[in-house]
This record gives sequence, structure tokens and C-alpha cells, in this order.
Amino acid sequence: MTEKDVFIAIVQIIVAAVIAWLVSRSESRREIDNKVREIRGTLALQLTEQRIRVYPQLWEIISSIYGARRKHKPDEAVVERNKDVLCKMRIWSRTNGIFFSKESLKAFYELENALKLHPSNKKYDAEKIEKIDTARDSLKRQLKHDVGILDDSIDGLKNDPDFSDYEE
Repeated sequence: MTEKDVFIAIVQIIVAAVIAWLVSRSESRREIDNKVREIRGTLALQLTEQRIRVYPQLWEIISSIYGARRKHKPDEAVVERNKDVLCKMRIWSRTNGIFFSKESLKAFYELENALKLHPSNKKYDAEKIEKIDTARDSLKRQLKHDVGILDDSIDGLKNDPDFSDYEE
């Protein structure tokens, strides 16, 4: 065996070792990536399960908001009801707000802000009522989306009693 043959054999061994190392590293990376995907999937499922457990409570709370559908109610009753709803929303969010998606948290805050009434005002004006209705419907739509109920098309809203203020 010549020096050249020894050199070629050593190079082949080194190349084979590098290839084996790269293949094993690639397989390890793939295993790690698969495990990470599995863990993320499990966490997403658990988060959705928690949302399904707690979102109906918030849905019930915000469904009692007096908006445009309650025009026949005295102004004081509308204001008092909505103050009570705002208080219940805040209590609910202290223990369950952690389950919000970024979008539902934004919608929650928009509804919270819409429900607030300046202390000098004794009633909601038409513009404020419209903001309340829009914010409530937006939060409901987002809650549905967060739990996987994705039909929020206009046709779906026409037939949904919780969106009965929809007008063409």
C-alpha cells in the first residue's frame, strides 16, 4: 500500500465520519422538531379546551349588554345594566383573561372602553350605543374564532340571534 492509498483511505474514513455525523445530526434535529410540534399541538389543544370552558361565561355576560335593541328601556336602566356588565367583565377577566388570544384581548378592551361612560353623562348617545354594539359583536366574533367556530360570514350573522342588530 502506497502513501497515496493510505491518504485516500484516511480521507474516505473522514468523509464517511462527517457524513454519518451530519446524517445523525439531521435526524436528531428532525426528532427535536417533531417533539416541539407535538408539544405545541398539545398546548394549543389544552388552550382551546380552556377557552371552551370559560368563554361561555363571558358570552353570557356580554349578551346582557343593553345596546340598540334596548331602545325602549329608560336611560338609567341602560346605564345601570351596562355598568353591571362592565363590572362582571372585569371580574371574569381577572381569572380568565389569560386565555385570550391577542385579538380577543383587543376586542375585550374595545368593548370595555365602549361601555365606559363619562361621569358627567347620564346616558349613552346614539353614537356610543353604536360603538357598544359594534364592540360587543366584535368580541363575540373573536371568541367564536378562538374556539374554532369560524363561520362569521355576513350570511351567518343574519341568522345568529346574538347579532340580531345586523342590517343590510
